[in-house]
Order: sequence, then C-alpha cells, then structure tokens
Amino acid sequence: MDITHRGQVHFITGDYQKASEDYIKSIDLEPKFVFSHIQYNVAQYKLGNLSDAMKGFKKALRDFPESGDVNNYYGELLLDQQQFDEAIERFDKAIKLKPSNPLPYINKALLLFQWKQDPLGAERLCLQSLDGMLLAYHQWGRSRILVYDRFSNSWIRCVNLDGE
Repeated sequence: MDITHRGQVHFITGDYQKASEDYIKSIDLEPKFVFSHIQYNVAQYKLGNLSDAMKGFKKALRDFPESGDVNNYYGELLLDQQQFDEAIERFDKAIKLKPSNPLPYINKALLLFQWKQDPLGAERLCLQSLDGMLLAYHQWGRSRILVYDRFSNSWIRCVNLDGE
C-alpha cells in the first residue's frame, strides 16, 4: 500500500494524526500530487488546527491555481465555518475550473438551501451536477472510442501485412 493510500485508511478510521503524517510523507515524495495537499489540510481541520488548515488551503490555492478540487474542498471548510460568501466564491471557482465535477454543485446547492432557504436554486444546481457527470461520462466514452479506433486500425494493418 502506498503512503497516500495508507493516509486515506488512517483518515477514514478517524486517526487524523497518523493520516497527517502520511500525507506529509506523500507531499515530500510527490509535491505536485494535489490530493495529498487537500487531504493533509482537511486532516488538520479535523484535528482542530483551524489556522493551519486555512493557511494550508491558501497555500494550495497559490500552488495549484487551476485546481477545481482545491477550491471545492476549501469551500467545504469555509462552509463549515459559516463563511458563506467566501464558500460560494470557492464553489463558483471550482465549477468554472472543472465543470464536470458534481461536488461543487452539490456543495453550493447545500449552501443555498441552508443559508438562503432557496430550494429552487439548490434543485437547479443539483440538476446541473447531473449535466457535469454526463459530460464527464461522455468525455470518458469518447476517449475509449478513440483508443478502440486506434487499436482496431492497428490490428487491421497488422492483419493486412500478414496476409500480403
């Protein structure tokens, strides 16, 4: 089991200290793997290290400015801290950066429903999250078709070469 997965196991079982230690090792080994940074900051938050978690997310936003995932998970922490305006900004940025990810739509829907008592706006966002998932599946399907086409064309050429 690699260090990041071991960190996830510790995280899921509620051992946030050990998870944090594994995420630090993972970051040292692979500093550009964004999810180790995200999970480390969430683990710090779960440990009650609010200041460290928020500083860590701000650093992650600087280090990974095009990451919808950093924006989404930071938004979740802001939402939990009832910093609603900032949370909406993060969810909007996450949606803009990665429109096929359903999580920021759902998180923003939750915020609209709880904070603004806007069930119609929340429903609209939930429906948009489905559009994002369909887009992701469509893109995945297109990539599989391209791989299949390349494989079948190569196979046909091989058969033709063998048969000549």
